[in-house]
Amino acid sequence: MRLTARKLLWGAATRLRLLARRQLPAWRRFRAADAARPAPAVTTGRRLLLLTWEFPPQVTGGVYRPLSFVRHAAASGWQAEVVCGPAPDLPSEAGHHLAGLLPADVPVTRVGADTGPHPWPLPKLDGGILHALSLFEAAATRIRPGQGGVILASGPPFASFVAGYWLARHTGWKLVLDYRDEWTENPHGVVRCDRTNRKWETRCQARADVVLFTTRAQLEHQVATFPELERSKCEIVYNGWESSDFESMADLPAGALTSRDLMALTFVGNLGPWWEIETFLADAVEALKIQPELTRRLQIRFVGRINPAVAAAIKRFSPPLSIVTTGELPKPAALREMLEADALLLPNPPRLARYIAGKTYEYVAAGRPILVHGTGGEIQRIVDPLGMAVVVAQRAPGLLAEALTRTLASVGRDDDKSRHWLTERTRESSARHLYALLDRMTMV
Repeated sequence: MRLTARKLLWGAATRLRLLARRQLPAWRRFRAADAARPAPAVTTGRRLLLLTWEFPPQVTGGVYRPLSFVRHAAASGWQAEVVCGPAPDLPSEAGHHLAGLLPADVPVTRVGADTGPHPWPLPKLDGGILHALSLFEAAATRIRPGQGGVILASGPPFASFVAGYWLARHTGWKLVLDYRDEWTENPHGVVRCDRTNRKWETRCQARADVVLFTTRAQLEHQVATFPELERSKCEIVYNGWESSDFESMADLPAGALTSRDLMALTFVGNLGPWWEIETFLADAVEALKIQPELTRRLQIRFVGRINPAVAAAIKRFSPPLSIVTTGELPKPAALREMLEADALLLPNPPRLARYIAGKTYEYVAAGRPILVHGTGGEIQRIVDPLGMAVVVAQRAPGLLAEALTRTLASVGRDDDKSRHWLTERTRESSARHLYALLDRMTMV
């Protein structure tokens, strides 16, 4: 009995300490951020404050777009700075390369990551409510009274949207929401999607002055899903590619599909479960049965970070497939892998119909034949007119065998169309489009 009583007392004391040290301070911070009366709008200047959790030297699919916006701000006459999450303890070589692309005159303020239990009873938001508070509080210190500017919140994770919502209310600055991916409509399974997040997503959209999407399909889907979202404030700013990344490789000979026995089919990028790569590998196994000579010739290469569950699934297919995995590489080395491939693999599962993977732009720029596994969606709408891809339906191993043995070898692209498309889809071009939108917004 005494032991049980001691356990109860110890548990009660622990909960009281947690309440005093974590719950109450978090609640006070939340009330200070969320309960303040909205500030009147201020005269907007050409200053951009970017809120994002992921930023170089982190290396994820989400760092390239925010980085490109601040890299090209000065060229459009804007002063940019960044408030973001922490840097990794041991940045990779790829991370150091990306961080080195940031102009020296762009200030970066980092906040710490919170690893403790969720503070009851605050809302459970994608990215973490305490991370939203930390971004907001750090950004608020960067704004002096009387200043004007634009807050650009980029997600996921979407704690940045909530931080931007609070900051806009407190300062009167314009608010731009940048959907790199969708929030509660996200098909990837990696973003928190529930009633609480839906409520906060709606609040953020209502406060925003401009809402950016990366594809027309995403914009239309969001407008149809959120009746409160005004179409008039929705805009598309495409992702893109950095032309400077390819300049040092202009003389590198590209791979040739018919010049050697080995055929390297390469996927470059972050390989997560949303790509449904197991479906492709299962089709490839059946294709080997239809065309046995592929067993000797085909080498499937995965270059980049691989989700552990996906990595385990890949092992189940090797053998009979010849599969080579390479870890995360600096951008120049990753691009070299693209240029040296015989063909580039671009999965196109139905769940990604509204998305254009960032690698699509670099695949087109690399000029290699592209094997698109899966039909329809934004991806096929891009590659069909350019004439540089073979699109094969999922679970059609006969068509896949034909593509791997004959069709890919005859792929050629329409150089004029590709050149025009690539010119309009550089990161620099997308940034100019963004700042032209901001200029129009600040003139209102």
